[in-house]
Amino acid sequence: MTIVPLLQTTPVAPIRAVDASGYTIIEDLQRAYRWVLPTHEYADQNGLMANLPEVDRRAQRLPPEMRRDPPKT
Repeated sequence: MTIVPLLQTTPVAPIRAVDASGYTIIEDLQRAYRWVLPTHEYADQNGLMANLPEVDRRAQRLPPEMRRDPPKT
């Protein structure tokens, strides 16, 4: 919550285990900041390692205009 607002030029790619439970602030951050990508969930370490390149590609494809807050109206 503290650093995400400051990372306007850096996509944030949340990663968590499928069976992770409890409240997460990630959904709030995803609604508030366009540079916070959808959460990638993994079942096990092998699945995580196999999918990290795709998570990175999604972050790299985030257009520059999505890395800024929308104008205040």
